[in-house]
Amino acid sequence: MPIICLADYDTQDNQTIQKVGGAIPVIQKVYVSGEGYPDLFSSIDVNDFLRGFKETNTGKILLTVISNTPWKVSARAEFQPVGNYTKPPSDFFIKIKDKVLLTKDNGSGGTFNDAFVDFGPLKNKDQVIWANNKGGDHCQAKMDYRLRLNPSKDVPGNYAATITYTISSP
Repeated sequence: MPIICLADYDTQDNQTIQKVGGAIPVIQKVYVSGEGYPDLFSSIDVNDFLRGFKETNTGKILLTVISNTPWKVSARAEFQPVGNYTKPPSDFFIKIKDKVLLTKDNGSGGTFNDAFVDFGPLKNKDQVIWANNKGGDHCQAKMDYRLRLNPSKDVPGNYAATITYTISSP
């Protein structure tokens, strides 16, 4: 025997309430994109040695910051040894330029460290290159590199440098 069940159903009096909450965490991310300069070392020629450096000035590296709190971006350099020789980190220079806000009406994009606006040398310790002490941002800047050359020290071989960018709170 079939059973029929009737329920009292009033659409005007029914409500469903759901409360959603929680804390938004601190978000700080820095990343590098763009085509970069993979042939920086292999494109060195005699004129670069005569000039004392090889540099890029086309902004093919993009450094992007996403942060919802005040932030700073630091950089450092480390060279891999070539035989018994290791180039000093101070032979690697960076230039930061052309700041762009990626989220309009939000943030200021911070301020560049003047020491890196026109090719500042790196160290093997973090150095602040860009910061915003007032708040969060979603912004981007172009990066260029300069490599100091010394024919009496820079022996032939396969050179590699690791540039580390770190974002943290000021």
